[in-house]
Amino acid sequence: MSIADRVPSAMVFVPCRDGISHSPEEDSDPADAALGRRSC
Repeated sequence: MSIADRVPSAMVFVPCRDGISHSPEEDSDPADAALGRRSC
């Protein structure tokens, strides 16, 4: 949000196993990450 005025930016949402994100325990399936990449 603080850099949006200066550079194009976006967020890609990918499901995380057990809903855990922003943590060392975060884990996403590579197939889900690939689907997230394709949506950009």
